[in-house]
Amino acid sequence: MTTRAFHARDRAVLRISGRDARSFLQGLVTNDVARLDQGALYAALLTPQGKYLFDFFLVPEAGDVLVDVAADRAAALAQRLGLYRLRAAVAIEATALGVVLGSGCPEDDGTAGGVACAASRCDDGNFCNGEERCV
Repeated sequence: MTTRAFHARDRAVLRISGRDARSFLQGLVTNDVARLDQGALYAALLTPQGKYLFDFFLVPEAGDVLVDVAADRAAALAQRLGLYRLRAAVAIEATALGVVLGSGCPEDDGTAGGVACAASRCDDGNFCNGEERCV
């Protein structure tokens, strides 16, 4: 398969970790977080009145959830999620991961068209890194 990918510099990745990560998100976002077992999900965060605030992709990674969001909205999303954290056992943090979009998965050397990538989204929406192939 030919890889045609580019580094999406307008995207950022947040990590939601902790034993309550999925149940925390389940009560906040517009998609069924239980479906993360099947792969990436598109979701949004709305106000209590139902007005749009943020949209993003949720991607499972071990026990954590990666949030692929517009880079200029990442800090505001992390802050908003932090308001809802209360006593939930979760951590919300920015990561150095990047998003690579395109057709196919970057080669195993960790580059995509000369752009180093810590994480990339493949055809199926899952993330992979330079050490692993997409599943």
